Amino acid sequence: YSRKSASVLKFFIQDVILSISSPKIKAICLDFDNTLWEGVIGNENNFLNLFEKSRSSFLLFQNKLKELKNHGILLCLVTKNNSNDIDLFFDKNKSMPLKLSDFIIVKSNWAAKSKNIIEIYKELNINPDTFLYFDDSDFELEEVRVKLPEIRSHKVSVGNLTNLISLVPEFQEIISR
Repeated sequence: YSRKSASVLKFFIQDVILSISSPKIKAICLDFDNTLWEGVIGNENNFLNLFEKSRSSFLLFQNKLKELKNHGILLCLVTKNNSNDIDLFFDKNKSMPLKLSDFIIVKSNWAAKSKNIIEIYKELNINPDTFLYFDDSDFELEEVRVKLPEIRSHKVSVGNLTNLISLVPEFQEIISR
């Protein structure tokens, strides 16, 4: 194996062991830019139909998240964006499978992601070890891993979007129906 392959395999095996030995996932915290859609809000002037320009993998990812939500998994949005921009984006992109109302909590501010996630699990009154966190940023993932090591985190990329949720063993039964 190459070093990169070995590293990917290491994290996959680590995640499998954690998911087997850890409590069931109750909530998923998601970044927004380059995680739920392909782009960065701050780089856009007009939010109309931006989601439609995203690759189909983002559509599949959102559909899987919607399916998990429909099976009782709580979805939370944790993003470093202005809340007005998030509201406007969802309003202008009706073709997205996920709607703003699908998220039980939206934290759209410039605070550390770990701080927002702590507020979320306290507000929901559920243990942090029942959370899953998806982000495309290595910096944000590392910040959450350091401050909240009990939260299972996964890096999002265009290449792994369609398989990302199926890598979580406890979701296999839900998404294979």
